[in-house]
Amino acid sequence: MRQKLAAQYQGAALKLGAGHRGYVQFDLLLASHGHDYAADREAQVTVFRRFLAGLDFTGNLTYLNRVPKSVSARVLYYVPRWRMTLTPNYYKHLYLGDPSSLLLSPYQRFAAYAERFERAGLGVSKYFASGLSLSAGASYSQPSRRKNGYLSATVPNLLRTKIEAVISGSYDTQLTRRTYPLTVSVAYPVTKSVKISGGGSYSQTRDTAYGGVGNVDSRTYFGTVQWSPRKGLTVSCSPSMVKSSAVESPIYRIELTNNWRF
Repeated sequence: MRQKLAAQYQGAALKLGAGHRGYVQFDLLLASHGHDYAADREAQVTVFRRFLAGLDFTGNLTYLNRVPKSVSARVLYYVPRWRMTLTPNYYKHLYLGDPSSLLLSPYQRFAAYAERFERAGLGVSKYFASGLSLSAGASYSQPSRRKNGYLSATVPNLLRTKIEAVISGSYDTQLTRRTYPLTVSVAYPVTKSVKISGGGSYSQTRDTAYGGVGNVDSRTYFGTVQWSPRKGLTVSCSPSMVKSSAVESPIYRIELTNNWRF
């Protein structure tokens, strides 16, 4: 069972590009672990390209401490006749290491796997005239034979208000391990420049191989306050709390995000 992360995070992003047909974005994340481990630096390059209306490509390449961590690609194709979006995707994990080794920092142990693996999947979203949308998807990983799936519904103008609700459930199976998360969130635009959102999730993890020793129940509560004072600038604050049977005390986290678009 992977350990919870206990670190301080700082990040920055730079987007280069014009219009809506494509851009290149650079992201940098700094994870500090105090005096026990050196700080970890994760860098990601994202390439987005819109070939024509309804056909987009997004690719990512990530490095952790100058070592390749992962590469991924996604294609989004919209079919107007069916009001449906198809999203095939691919992910390959490259960062290797022993997740139980104390020589690695907590962040490195979280990112490390004993062997490389690949994952391919497909997502489908259906849109209705009322604004309701349903999304579903599944993926399969090799060589771990891991299966994932999800189903979600987005309901705009809930109870004839400006509130938007999202309900999603998923599953994750790998050998004898089963995980079932359920998430509910709502968002409300207070003004044209201020939007608040929040929600919670409940997750069960069951492992039949060790007589219930690996079972974990966790609850997550999260929220976001987003402020857009002018076009091209968005500032948000996102507090969250995780209560898990795997740790004695709750885990608190606050993310501050500044996004400038040129």
